[in-house]
Amino acid sequence: MKVTTILLLAVALPVAAVQSLASLEARPSAIPGPPGICFPLEIGNHASIPWGEGAFERDPDYSAKALADDVVQILDHSSHTIVHMETLRRAAILVGMPGKSNVLKPALRLAQKDRLLSLLRGRALKQFMQASESKSAQETDLGMALFDIGFFLGAVSQINSFGDGDGGLELKQASQLCADDGAIWLGYCLAGFESEGHRILPSTLKKACELAKNNPSLRLNLEQTVGPITGNSSYDEIVAWANLQSAKGK
Repeated sequence: MKVTTILLLAVALPVAAVQSLASLEARPSAIPGPPGICFPLEIGNHASIPWGEGAFERDPDYSAKALADDVVQILDHSSHTIVHMETLRRAAILVGMPGKSNVLKPALRLAQKDRLLSLLRGRALKQFMQASESKSAQETDLGMALFDIGFFLGAVSQINSFGDGDGGLELKQASQLCADDGAIWLGYCLAGFESEGHRILPSTLKKACELAKNNPSLRLNLEQTVGPITGNSSYDEIVAWANLQSAKGK
């Protein structure tokens, strides 16, 4: 595994940003919304950015002036991938969502987006240096750090293309370094929504389903996120859909 190449590309050369969302090969005639941002993840009582009740209902009491630092603090203190995903989803909405409803003014949104990316890439660089010295748990930590970059970039690019990349490379490498983490594969499905085909990648969804088989929390999050996109309501139906799409070579 060429970890050096992986990191250099992740930190310095992000791939092209997602420009638009069109149609999805699934039962619905229209996409419910960008997969990386439209479906809140269930994190129970775990801490995240203050939020309202709905997918886009921001907490009016949260100024978000220190958003980037708040996000990194949450990520550093949580080992739960789903918590990372939901926190980054909320951050992506705050920095990427245009319009008067956003609590952040454009200049502050851009500044916080840039700072968060800088902090996330700095964390990945630190993990890379540690993984280079001792290949054990450090590679998993590097994978998680790359995943955070990839999920944030993917989610943001589904709202507003800043030209920072779509996170596809980082998500792919994270899935290789953390191959047994089903939530990583779910995040790859959602934030890695294929830009050219405008669809869920069956290979990533199949892997997420396999690892969710005996994981009730992951199964619930699959149903609440991938379910609406594919037009399925249960885990078993999502598995069947993923297998069918894979058999078709899509």
